[in-house]
This record gives sequence, C-alpha cells and structure tokens, in this order.
Amino acid sequence: MKLRALKVAEVNQYLKQMMQRDPILNRISVLGELSNFKCHTSGHAYFALKDGDAKINCVWFNAIYDPACKQLIDGMQLICQGAVTLYEKDGKYQLAVKSVELLGIGDLAEQFEKMKRKLEALGYFDPLHKKRLPAYPNKVAIITSPTGSVIRDLLTVSGRRNPNIDVILIPTVVQGQDASASVTNAISRVNEQNLAEVIIIARGGGSIEELWAFNSEEVAHSIFNSAIPVVSAIGHETDFTIADFVADLRAATPSEAAELVFPSLGHSKEQINVLMYKISETINRKIKNIKLLLSLHNPEREYGKIMSVLDRQKEMTEQYLSRSKRALLQHIQKQQAVLTAQVETLEALSPLKTLTRGYAVISNEGNQTIQSTKQVQVGEILNIRLRDGVIRSEILQVDSTIGETNG
Repeated sequence: MKLRALKVAEVNQYLKQMMQRDPILNRISVLGELSNFKCHTSGHAYFALKDGDAKINCVWFNAIYDPACKQLIDGMQLICQGAVTLYEKDGKYQLAVKSVELLGIGDLAEQFEKMKRKLEALGYFDPLHKKRLPAYPNKVAIITSPTGSVIRDLLTVSGRRNPNIDVILIPTVVQGQDASASVTNAISRVNEQNLAEVIIIARGGGSIEELWAFNSEEVAHSIFNSAIPVVSAIGHETDFTIADFVADLRAATPSEAAELVFPSLGHSKEQINVLMYKISETINRKIKNIKLLLSLHNPEREYGKIMSVLDRQKEMTEQYLSRSKRALLQHIQKQQAVLTAQVETLEALSPLKTLTRGYAVISNEGNQTIQSTKQVQVGEILNIRLRDGVIRSEILQVDSTIGETNG
C-alpha cells in the first residue's frame, strides 16, 4: 500500500511529538560554551551553546527572573537543563532551557582575558597614550565593510552633520580568518599615505566569534601605533573588544562614532555668529566708554577730533566684519560644491551603482564573490545579485576558453 504524501506541517508536528515522547530529549543536560547571548525586554533569553564547530540554539523563557541570567557572559561554559523541542513554523529544533549551571569561563573568553591582561601590562590601554581627536577634521577615513547598514549609517549621519568633510572609505573584511590582517592593512594604509586626520573602525553587532578579529594582537598593535587618532565603533553598546580598549575613543555604535567625529556645521555657524556679535558688542561698548570719558572732560576741539578718528575706526571695523562674513560664506559655498562633486564620484564608484547599469555580482553558497571560472564547478548553485534582487542559478557547464586569444 502506497502511503500518502505528508504535508510539511504534518511532518513537523510528528517530529515535535516524537521529541516530546523521547525520555532523553525531554529531560536533557547539554554542556557547551555560551555564544551570542541576548536577553529581550520580554524577559526571555536567546543564545547558542557551542562545542567546537557544533552549535545548538537555545531559548530560556522568563530567564530574567533567574539570578543566574545576570551572570551570563559570552564565552562562559554552561550546563543547560531542559528539553529539545521543534519550532514547527520553521522546522528547526532548539533547546528549551529550564535551568543553567555556570562552570566558568570558556576558551574564547579565557583567550580574551589573557590578551587583555597582556596588553594592559604593556600600557596599550593607558589614557596617557590616547590621542585627542581634531575638533574640525578635513578628512575622515572609515574602515569597514563596503556593504551593509554600518557604512550607510555612517554616511547618513556624517552628511547630515557636516557635508564639507571628506569621507574616505577603506573597504575591509570585518569577519572571518582574513579579517584581522585586512583591518591591520587598512590602518597601515591610512597612516602610510596620510589619507585622513581621524580613523573610524566600524562593524555591526554579532557573537563573540563574529567579532573575534578585533580581539587579535595584530589589530591592537596597529591601533596603538597609529599616528592618526582611531575611534572604534564595533558591535552593539554591550559588545566590548580589545580594539575598543586600545582605541583613542570608543563609540557605542557606528552612528555615535559619526556624531563624535563630525562636528555639526550648523553649530559651527552659530558659534561664528555668536563670536561676531560679541566682537561687535565689545567694540560698541568701548566706543561708548570713550564717549563717556570725553563728555566728562568736554574738551570740544579734541572731542571732535577723537570722535572723527573713532568714527573712521568704527567704519573700518564694520567693513572688515562685512568682508569677513562674505569670505566665510564664499568658503562654505566652495566647500559644499567640492563635497557635492566628491559625493557624485563616490556614488559613481559604488558597487550598488554598478548594479543599476546592468552588471551583476555573482557569489557562491558561502557568500564568496566569484571572479574566475576556476572557482566554480558543474552542479554548484550560484547567487546572481542584480539591482532589484537575487537569482539562484545552477551551473550546467563551465567553459574557461571564452575570451582567450590564440597564440
């Protein structure tokens, strides 16, 4: 007898019931290293337990009411008691945690603390070595991934606060085994070529593993030896890396880094206007004081002569203030024109702009960009990113001879 085909929901429901009936899965203890711990405002905690390359996702309902929840930090070794359940909607299993036992610090957390102690002993975190940021920089280098929300947030905030400052993007790998070398090379490049007056190193949030490149000694060394002040904006507000401790200034988020580095153009104009007003008031006050002194002595002839000189000086001062204001406005307009041209150039070079002209970016399932036929094989699935979406395609044939010329 042929069995009927089951619906996806039926399969998931069946597996969930199987798990609930299994005596081991229903009351299980799992040992692992805490990773990507997040406690939501609902009071529930979500995290993963890792063991080498293996990982299991966990949910701990009402974790906020358990005192152990407040002690959890990524990298700790835990034993979690609970039940393995299936989330029917996604067909993914998870460990529904009922209680947690803390065993101590995990491998990555131990490496982090060891590196922190070593660099602290070398003086890498000493406030005496922190460089001050320029109040009004002309050029700012941003070391980050060229795609994603981080660079968009930085450009949005910097453009809003002061569009006259040049922004130089240094595209960098910010995750994986090549990330540390990529960040180090980017810092060296900005220093060697004197590309900017301030460096912002930025990355979005993630687990301790995803942020690990910024805990390396080589990145810490390059930040410490940078002649240009470095601002770190790595992860979320609660994330801390070695780079944050070494940097001259740490920002809780990339947007906050832009707020700290880019002075407000409107605020600068207000300060100039206030200064000009104070100068004018000071001059008028001195003139009034001199007039008062002269009126007390009432030497008519000298009074007229002095007043003539003062009137000429006042006229010259007003002319100087007027010229200064015109020159300042002309300078601001010129800088705005330069910025507009640079923004247009940046947009023309943007990878997203290239996509709008009919080009595509091809990557494999591992999200690696394909640049050669030697990187692919028949049967492999590729993602073809166009300006309005992604096409998944299977390779039927690979021809490496196209485009070659005969010798």
